[in-house]
Amino acid sequence: MNRRPVVHSLIAFPSSISPGDSAIVVCHATDPDGDPVVFDWTSDCDLIMQGAPGQYVSYSRGNTLVVYAGA
Repeated sequence: MNRRPVVHSLIAFPSSISPGDSAIVVCHATDPDGDPVVFDWTSDCDLIMQGAPGQYVSYSRGNTLVVYAGA
């Protein structure tokens, strides 16, 4: 049986940003079966991902992501 990964924490710091500001988002998760955990990040158009060509892009970037506030 393949079980879902467990998210232990999802932290953004700072917790609020203004246009032009940036934040770091970190997710700590483990897989109860011991499988590697892959992180897929998406934006809801309010945040722009560092290095992303557009706001609607999904990226697998590990457990840490830098985001910027949209206009």
